[in-house]
Amino acid sequence: MKVFLFAASVISAGVIASEPTEDTLSKLNIVSAEQLAQLQENIEVNGQTFTRKATPKQRSLSSDIDIPANLVIGEVISSNDGFTAYKVTGEIIVKLSGEADLTAFNQAHNLSIKQAYQNYYVLKASDTSNLLALVDALTIMPHVDSAAIDLADMSISTH
Repeated sequence: MKVFLFAASVISAGVIASEPTEDTLSKLNIVSAEQLAQLQENIEVNGQTFTRKATPKQRSLSSDIDIPANLVIGEVISSNDGFTAYKVTGEIIVKLSGEADLTAFNQAHNLSIKQAYQNYYVLKASDTSNLLALVDALTIMPHVDSAAIDLADMSISTH
């Protein structure tokens, strides 16, 4: 019983010692929910909506011009509920329905074939290309069934 009381007193001493003062709390910058919502923006990837840190909006000369969304290697996006974060790997998974020559497309867009198996290809972007534009360009090609950006779940440790 003495060991239990001693352990409880040691644990509670840390809690009491870490109690913040009014001065410490006044130095904190508290962000309201409305401000937090303005710091995030929605982005659609692979048919799903995710959120990410808002980027400064680019200005266009005409309000009629729509500036396309941009997604690059290494960017972190999260699920709408905020519980799962994903890192953009720069890989695009492509499914072909027939004979399609990806060589010219890969050279034009600085892509390399990382892996190929039957009708499936994993393409790797080697620079800061806009992956959303690459997927759009791939999906309109003949004999391409689908193209999806690979997202690595950051909550899963692979090491």
